[in-house]
Amino acid sequence: MRAFRFRAQAALDLRLTQEEQALRALANAQNAAERARARTDAALGGVSDANQRFQSAQHDGASGWQISWHRSWIAKQRLEVDARRREAAISAVAVDRAAASVRDTHRTRRTLERLRDRSRRTYDREAGRQDTREMNMLAGLRYVAQAGDQGGSTSDD
Repeated sequence: MRAFRFRAQAALDLRLTQEEQALRALANAQNAAERARARTDAALGGVSDANQRFQSAQHDGASGWQISWHRSWIAKQRLEVDARRREAAISAVAVDRAAASVRDTHRTRRTLERLRDRSRRTYDREAGRQDTREMNMLAGLRYVAQAGDQGGSTSDD
């Protein structure tokens, strides 16, 4: 009997490569999301710092234009926070999509692996049956040869 060969091995190798690529893409997306969260936190820290400076300027008796400038600066910092939050949300969506891609590629790879395993079990069962047939045939030939050497007959007279 010929050696076992899984016909869809090339497809399985391709699926494995795709899964590895999807895992790398997921890792990249997670890293980008973490950087976006860090930028959001930094922007929130900037707003907090701006508020503290504004309060300090008011306490020190700042002029009208300085108060106006601080308010504008705080508004700009809040816009930056909003932009960073949007960026973080987009990154989170990218992570979700990458995770879904990993699940899909994993599922297709496992499907092919189960098909390969099932084919291997079928091949092993058939190989076992063929070995049993050959052993039975060999045992029958040995019996006939022994009977012939002993001068006996294998048929009932």
